[in-house]
Amino acid sequence: AYIALGEAYRHQGHWEATIQMLRGALQLAPDDADLHRVLGDTYLVHSEPLKAISAYQRAIQLAPDNPGLHARLGDAYQVQGDEDAAGQAYARSTQSPYGQAESLVRLGHLYADKGLVARAEQAYREALDLNPRLTIAHQGLAYLYRAQDRAAQAQDVFQRLVELDPHQSLWYTELRQLYVEQERPEAAVALYEKAIKRYPRENEFYLALGELYLSLAKAEGRSARQPWLEKSIAVLERAHNLDAHHRDIRSLLSQAYQAQGETQKAVLLLQTLVGDYPDLIGQHLLLGELYESQENWQDAIAVYERAIETDPTSAQPYLALANLYDRRGTWTKADALYRQALVRGDARAYPQANENDSQTSDTVDSLFDQPN
Repeated sequence: AYIALGEAYRHQGHWEATIQMLRGALQLAPDDADLHRVLGDTYLVHSEPLKAISAYQRAIQLAPDNPGLHARLGDAYQVQGDEDAAGQAYARSTQSPYGQAESLVRLGHLYADKGLVARAEQAYREALDLNPRLTIAHQGLAYLYRAQDRAAQAQDVFQRLVELDPHQSLWYTELRQLYVEQERPEAAVALYEKAIKRYPRENEFYLALGELYLSLAKAEGRSARQPWLEKSIAVLERAHNLDAHHRDIRSLLSQAYQAQGETQKAVLLLQTLVGDYPDLIGQHLLLGELYESQENWQDAIAVYERAIETDPTSAQPYLALANLYDRRGTWTKADALYRQALVRGDARAYPQANENDSQTSDTVDSLFDQPN
């Protein structure tokens, strides 16, 4: 009961209450290894590794054959920065058949962090010999190969991870990156198309495929990009239908519409996006650019001004609004805004601020301030 209550307190973030309760329980049962273990877990989560080490060591004295305690002690040593002691604790934890595979993975992580590639690979493979479906061992091995530029071996392991845990989007992301690096976009496309067939309501896969189609469209010449754009829009519209409030889907779909020349559709999406997420300065700037492409100067000015109000420390909205005024010949306002951008660290504003010193025109300003 004390252990369950202590873990409940810890999960709720009540550290002091957890520690006091466990210490009180240990006065009644000082030889309870599980109580010492939970106390060690609490100290470790609370970033007190030295106290965690002491608690785990006492638990090990009481239950020396428990491999999980040695593994936890290794974790505490690693947080403390004592990698040699961590390695010794992990090695002891692998001597028991219970939890041995997980302990080997911990040992593999430690070796990988120290640059001992061969020993890390051996530890991961020994873990997989014990449990061929242990995803954390596959993951450790895949990232080890990735760091060593062993792309073909990393690809094989990530493909195995997709088979073991096909719902985990991270494996697809890693495989896509490998395929892109190998200049095999068709393999990345096939990967996500298969994922969508398997999980037709998983938006992350639609988003990734739409992004991939859009990147392929941007890489093609004007005449060859149309099929990729159409596919991107179709996939992203499907995702948008599944979740009309998804921020990233709306952002990417607006980019696809813009690339397709469907400016008004892009504008409508961005309007809902900045309405729901007013702190997204980048989306304000994109919306302003679209308004400018429509020669809708007043709305462009308004959206840039809202971006400045939202984040007055950012140079980009000042620079965007200054450029608009500059192109329209409103040099007094442009100059002031360029200087504001310069104060906020955007060096691109420096030439314009100087060039406009001799171009101030209140007459032009007043003409431009008239309704469109």
